[in-house]
Amino acid sequence: MKKIFILLFTLSSFIFSSCTEGDKPLSKKLSPGDVVTLKGAFRLYNGIAPNIRFITEQNEVVGVGTEETCDNETVSTIIRNQTDLDCFFETETIFKYEENINIQYYDKPLMCFSVEKIKILSAEILSENLNIKISKIKFNKKKNLANAQVEISNISNENQKYSNQLLFLNYKGKSYRAYLDSIASTVIDFDFIEIPAGKKIKKDIYFAVEDLIQSGDGIEACSFSYLKTPIEKWTGENAKPILDTDTKKNYKTIITKASLMEPDFNGKYKIAQFGAGTMANGFFIINLETGVVTEGFTFEFALDYSLDSNIIIRNPQKEILDYWKDELKDGEEIPEWCITEYYVFKDEKLTLINRKELP
Repeated sequence: MKKIFILLFTLSSFIFSSCTEGDKPLSKKLSPGDVVTLKGAFRLYNGIAPNIRFITEQNEVVGVGTEETCDNETVSTIIRNQTDLDCFFETETIFKYEENINIQYYDKPLMCFSVEKIKILSAEILSENLNIKISKIKFNKKKNLANAQVEISNISNENQKYSNQLLFLNYKGKSYRAYLDSIASTVIDFDFIEIPAGKKIKKDIYFAVEDLIQSGDGIEACSFSYLKTPIEKWTGENAKPILDTDTKKNYKTIITKASLMEPDFNGKYKIAQFGAGTMANGFFIINLETGVVTEGFTFEFALDYSLDSNIIIRNPQKEILDYWKDELKDGEEIPEWCITEYYVFKDEKLTLINRKELP
């Protein structure tokens, strides 16, 4: 717990600070115009200028310019992203030495520099229970992708859920979600996986960032965010279902009965399944708050969905394999039509987002 507290305190203090105990000015023999490369993070201070400073890996501090604000656009963007999105950047920065200034709470003069070049080494996002670090960020210009590695650490005392569908790279008002960098997408892309308390996982991911790559900007013009907004379970009075099509009216009994139950999908929805023939099933999605009923698709084996997600998986691979393991004779293969599909439910509509054949 002590390590967790220190980590949280250190990262959160990147945004605002007046003076952090332990910070000490960098001390080097330099002449004006000399260039030095440092690894660390930019940080916003209140009080005495320069208000933007840089904390090195060795916990040594330098001033960025000598004024309250910084005229370097990239630095300003980084500071703004750290303030607005709790996204903290570790950088390798080339500085040009300008001058020393004296600040009363430092025992040495503060060396002040201008910024020549910035390279983003990693970005770190702090959510309530997860620490998400994105590193090894590289552009693949042929495929218009940004490849990276993500490390998700559960810093709580309870198991926590994580999904790539909530991890975004942000650039000029647009957001690009993360995907697992593998031949076939897995559960982590379209639903939540569970990370045990105190454990962490590493995955190679990518963001499809065509606009960013074509612009010629670097990763320093971006930010990252994890939009984990817990889906609240509907606890109000269930609305009467709206049966506005012949199909819904034909299944009035099934829909009405389900509409009286508790939600089991996406916070406030109830899934009502029904048989539609041999190896054919259907379902409705009932909005328990408004009564709106959405007609689903047919499926052969099963649906997979949960209360805290808006993803529906049609014919999960496990269900396909379980069905056919006792049905096939020697030499026979599972039919090609047995495909798993992933749908996202948004604005009362289902949209296909991925299809996966059996391995």
